[in-house]
Amino acid sequence: MLNRHPRLLFFGSAALTAIVFLVALHPATGVLGGLIYLLTARALPTIMVVALALGFAWLLPVPLAVRIAVALPLSFLLGLNTALPVLLDLVRYSPAVSYEVRRAAVWSAERHPVVNVKKRRWGPIFVLPFGPRVRVAGDEGCGCMYFLDAAQALYSDRVIATLFDAVGERGGVTDYTGSTTERMDVHIELTVWKEPDGYRALVEFFDHGEKIAAFAQRRIPFRALTDRAGVGRQRLADNFYENAFDILLHDNIFSFLLNAVMPEYFSRGELRAFLLEAIGRR
Repeated sequence: MLNRHPRLLFFGSAALTAIVFLVALHPATGVLGGLIYLLTARALPTIMVVALALGFAWLLPVPLAVRIAVALPLSFLLGLNTALPVLLDLVRYSPAVSYEVRRAAVWSAERHPVVNVKKRRWGPIFVLPFGPRVRVAGDEGCGCMYFLDAAQALYSDRVIATLFDAVGERGGVTDYTGSTTERMDVHIELTVWKEPDGYRALVEFFDHGEKIAAFAQRRIPFRALTDRAGVGRQRLADNFYENAFDILLHDNIFSFLLNAVMPEYFSRGELRAFLLEAIGRR
């Protein structure tokens, strides 16, 4: 029967792939499920998408070559699925970046350029247009898994990484307890807020309490903000299905390829030039 109706094989493969993925990741399956997930997770989302596309293509009463030709673009569309509206965001996306440096930070002969980051609640703005918003991490000590934000995909993470790269030495993400403490070092402060045409990210540079420079990026699309529940240690069961389906539906090769060719919602070159000027290296 499967030989006569290969579409059943394709749809069945897609369903089996999704079941294996979700069951292996579910906390109820424990260590065994975790091992299966680690061995198969990278391939299963793409296999599911391709199998679904082939199943739909085989519903058409056309020659084999036409079915395969239909399956290719269909795989792309199914790979994006709920992220298809992001394509419209990218058509309209036009980054607006500006910065001003009043003066460079003053460093004495004894002081090495170390710039800290003021810790605060940053909105989870994702710079990658496509792909999952969460990832699975593990702890060998407890043998457990949990969801974290996608690796190096947050605007705040990119700002911090660019800062430490420009300075050449790693500062710290500091939880300041008062204005007096803030006047004792050199640090940046990142703030994100909503405007009518998108999100605005502001990076302010402080030298011992004096604001000496500011960088702003505007028109970050609204869909770049995704605040997911169930992110963090000991929270795999919290919001499990939404986070698991996010990975299953979006962690595929089509999202990866699009991210490689589409612009990110982060102007690294301009930010790095701003930071180099602010620390006096330009």
